[in-house]
Amino acid sequence: EIREFLLSKNLPIDLLMEIQDHFESQIQDHLRITDIDFEQAFSKVKQTWFAELRILKYNIQFDLNDTTYLEKRIKKEKQTSVLKKSFVAAFGFTMLLGLATYLLSPEYFHYFFIGFILTAILFPIIHYLFNLKLFKLIKKYDNYKLTWSQDYTKLSLVLAGAFSSFLYNISAHTRSVYSPFETFKFDLALVNVVLITFLFWLNAYCYYTQKDYLKQISKVQSFLKYLKASS
Repeated sequence: EIREFLLSKNLPIDLLMEIQDHFESQIQDHLRITDIDFEQAFSKVKQTWFAELRILKYNIQFDLNDTTYLEKRIKKEKQTSVLKKSFVAAFGFTMLLGLATYLLSPEYFHYFFIGFILTAILFPIIHYLFNLKLFKLIKKYDNYKLTWSQDYTKLSLVLAGAFSSFLYNISAHTRSVYSPFETFKFDLALVNVVLITFLFWLNAYCYYTQKDYLKQISKVQSFLKYLKASS
């Protein structure tokens, strides 16, 4: 009964499992210290969680499903954490490129740059393919939200076409990246540096959301027996 109630709130399953534990603990507390039955205790606990489990009245987002206040708050906190880590990683990678311009000649930098960019693009894709069996659960149970991060795990794959266009013109980009770091003249070449930093950030964000998904799905797997697979 607790599980069905929480499923009706359209919560991500990893969050639902945590809340279910709280529900069960709080119901047991009521049953132990007061002379009431399960239904009364369950009703009291639902009232305690009413504010957090309310559905947002104005839900402006790409996901058209109902979202609770609790899910919105938790998702915002986790997204902020991943965004911060992604920005730090992107800044670090860009600084490493800048350092390479001082240590390497333009010719050697060209090969370093190609390898560096390829690694940044391919790493989250390889990480996704290596754990494909677990990521396939998203499609298998696509009538549920398994974790908050599942919608962002394929960013690198979705944008692979745009990245391939960038790689096709990589020789021109190599010089445009090397020049501003070498001469400190950040004119139009700065646009390419910004674009490359954005590429680093996007792939870092994709990788960190994949890591979060894999961490949470390891907990969710024990709950899948209660869900109906869509495929």
